[in-house]
Amino acid sequence: QDSLVRAFLIRYGQREDVRRNLHANYSTESWTGERSLYLESKKSKLLRIKADEEDKNVKQWLEEYIEQLEENIERARIDEEREF
Repeated sequence: QDSLVRAFLIRYGQREDVRRNLHANYSTESWTGERSLYLESKKSKLLRIKADEEDKNVKQWLEEYIEQLEENIERARIDEEREF
């Protein structure tokens, strides 16, 4: 599946609507435990993928998605602190 997404990004990743829709699809999920920890784990995986990536469209998508994750991690931490 990921290789299909990568091929799609290589071909169409210059389009903002394509990147935005992939962000939405990759953000539809469920988890258990603290959300911030789950998102940190996801971010770490994407950073490892980005380190080896050479295609500019794929890298752009990864950078944008990582930035979105960082914002969500911060919000999740704030929410988690409020719970205690």
